[in-house]
Amino acid sequence: MLRGISLEYNSYYIAGYANGKIYLGNNSAPKHILQIDTSLTHQKAFRLNQDNHHFNFNTAQVRIKDKHYYFADGTIPVIYRGSIQDWKGQPIYNGTTKFSTYEVVDTAKFVVRATEPKTGENVMAFIDSYKDATVVSETDILEKRLDGIFDTDGLLNYNTHNNTSIYTYYYRNQYVIMKPTLDSFVRGKTIDTLHQVDLQFAYTRQGREKKFATQPEKINTYAATSGKYLYIKSKRLGKYDRSEMLQQASLIDVYLVEDNSYQFSFYFYHHKGEEIKSFKIYDDIIVGMTNKYLVVGRFRKERFNPLN
Repeated sequence: MLRGISLEYNSYYIAGYANGKIYLGNNSAPKHILQIDTSLTHQKAFRLNQDNHHFNFNTAQVRIKDKHYYFADGTIPVIYRGSIQDWKGQPIYNGTTKFSTYEVVDTAKFVVRATEPKTGENVMAFIDSYKDATVVSETDILEKRLDGIFDTDGLLNYNTHNNTSIYTYYYRNQYVIMKPTLDSFVRGKTIDTLHQVDLQFAYTRQGREKKFATQPEKINTYAATSGKYLYIKSKRLGKYDRSEMLQQASLIDVYLVEDNSYQFSFYFYHHKGEEIKSFKIYDDIIVGMTNKYLVVGRFRKERFNPLN
């Protein structure tokens, strides 16, 4: 059974889970954290207490893992770490490798999608703040087919159970499973029969800025990972799926990380007519976000146990 709670702003996102509590970050107010219990009955707001060090934050994102929070802005670039007990943090990385998204490996190590300085293309990188902010960049993991920017856009996740990072492409039926240190990786394919979306580009009059001529439909619209599994949201129906179901629910395909095999699919139903835009799995709980609602459900272990 799904439960939902209305949120005051549509700028919230799922930042993490710790001690039985869900934590939301806010894109419009980067230092604002909202804590909600899984029964959706108790809320508590916090504000990060950290020195800006004269940084002008543009795209800051928060991650909550265990007893720490992480606050990062890859355009600067800087990463803060602090305690969720007092919400005080200090920078642990302030280097030169700019990045557009990141995930926490441990208290001082991060996997990021970085920007190659000369070409602007997306590359994977590993940051170790223990070792004098060592950065290892790997250009072969994200496979360039068109421009290395739009065509390699996607979602980055980290799986604690398998100690792997997983990058799921938006516009091709593929994902990449890699060790956080980037010294090994394998490619996996989704069950979608469309290999690559046809991407068409347009340019500004000055020719300096490229954008999509028309917004393409994503093959993989969202992805999350937990335990042994990778969960991918797709709008493309399977052979036996009824088209009208997409008016009621999102289709989630489940893959086994160990061997990249497809397991099954399930429906994540809309809440009050709103589609689930993003989701995370924590233990046996699935947490989803619509435009206005936070939605929480629990897997029926007799049907599927995400912990096994």
